[in-house]
Amino acid sequence: HGSSWVAERSVYHLKQNDGKRPFMLWSSFIAPHPPLDVPERWADLYKDVKLPPVKKTITPISELAEEQRDMTDYPSEKYLQRVRELYMAAISFVDYNIGKIIQQLKDMGEYDNTLIIFTSDHGEMLFDHHLWRKVFPYEGSTHIPFLMRIGKHIANVLPHTVNGITELRDIMPTLLDLCEIPIPDTVDGCSLKKCIFQEASFVRSYLHGE
Repeated sequence: HGSSWVAERSVYHLKQNDGKRPFMLWSSFIAPHPPLDVPERWADLYKDVKLPPVKKTITPISELAEEQRDMTDYPSEKYLQRVRELYMAAISFVDYNIGKIIQQLKDMGEYDNTLIIFTSDHGEMLFDHHLWRKVFPYEGSTHIPFLMRIGKHIANVLPHTVNGITELRDIMPTLLDLCEIPIPDTVDGCSLKKCIFQEASFVRSYLHGE
């Protein structure tokens, strides 16, 4: 399976690089993404589980969204439920495989020397507002995870949540700033270092996208 392969290759790289620092590892999982082909023993993890209800708009949706609504026609509510179950299972399987990578860092003694970022390139509408896929500037598509874990040997950062607006272009300047490497003037993103160390609550008040 693709998710297993990413974890296996990541662990292999860490073993090959054992004792060599600094290192950077980008483990890019395709899942959760159609086709929702999770391994059989994971497929029923959320079978018949009551999942959060799909969101339904009370105001008109965009013209683009209206044009795409026909893409999400499904034969029954049972079919919709099954698709959502498999999507959740795919997320859990990724989580399981990320655990293998983290365990390897711990086995090597590098977990507390490592800065870990977990994020995604986009979300999934997953039938919210009768929509499927990404594309749309709605919460399900744009509100992606952005989790960071700073190894305690790098800095003593207490767990907290930042409610400001961030974007993927913030990753590079943030990493450079945390590593005390100058950020090029040509970089569009913002460093989140002050937010990480709770010296600021946000780095921008809005984000323009098109």
